[in-house]
Amino acid sequence: MTEAKRSYLVAYDVIDDRRRNHVSKILMTCGERVQHSVFLLEVRPSKILDVRKRIEGEIDLETDSVLICFLGIKATARRDMTFIGKRSYQDVSIPAII
Repeated sequence: MTEAKRSYLVAYDVIDDRRRNHVSKILMTCGERVQHSVFLLEVRPSKILDVRKRIEGEIDLETDSVLICFLGIKATARRDMTFIGKRSYQDVSIPAII
């Protein structure tokens, strides 16, 4: 039996542009950006452990900060969130011509 997905809010404050971009790319692979430096991840517990390990390998533990908050099981976490103002953040993407 697989474990149910759980929701996590991940916020980061990374000083260096290169490290910040790496952290952002890690989080974009498995989550949704909801603000400039805040992501919502809906993943299994084993995946959040992998994400945490990857982030720890990218940041400077002396100057950077990453906060991971457990929000509960996926089914209820979004229902309990309240947004004031703009609903979510959208990455700027370059349109592709097909």
